[in-house]
Amino acid sequence: MRIRRTLTALATTTLFGLPLAAAPLGAQAADTTRRWSLFGGGVATQGYGSSNPLDNAELGLGVDLRTAFPLPLRASLAFGHLQRQVSAPDLKYGTLSVDAIARPVPRIFGIQPYFIGGLGLATRAAYSGLGRRPSATDPFSLESYIFRESRTTWTFVEGGMGLDIGRAFVQFKTQVPVASTGDRRTPISVGFRF
Repeated sequence: MRIRRTLTALATTTLFGLPLAAAPLGAQAADTTRRWSLFGGGVATQGYGSSNPLDNAELGLGVDLRTAFPLPLRASLAFGHLQRQVSAPDLKYGTLSVDAIARPVPRIFGIQPYFIGGLGLATRAAYSGLGRRPSATDPFSLESYIFRESRTTWTFVEGGMGLDIGRAFVQFKTQVPVASTGDRRTPISVGFRF
């Protein structure tokens, strides 16, 4: 039984490993032309959210750049809207990021997976809301008050993966604040290049 598993693993590795090892190194090469992309999708934000994914929408524009860096770079500008519960205010986000794109596998039948990772800057617009706290005169009752949160800006690192399907793509990223206080966000986007 053990020999059979070993032979199956060896055959599977040979079947899938040899084409990958023989893949041209040009799979990583950037195009000589700039490629623009439009994308949109939903965003999950830690600590906030709605059960309806259409309430957490994000739209953006990206450009793939050819530089001296060994991997292709993509600069993206995106704006998002996060609708919260009835009594909570909506949140508006803006992000600017620069990511490196690694394509370790060549395109097969017009489909190519890729990994993405980079740095960015995010901002959340100022907002006002209605809160509740214990009353100063009666600690057993609650009073309502209006609060205001100022604009928050933070830096983040992001990483994720995607799938190119012809001119279209699907990608998933996680943005984690670094060296600053901000929101952890997870955008899932669908887009196309032109």
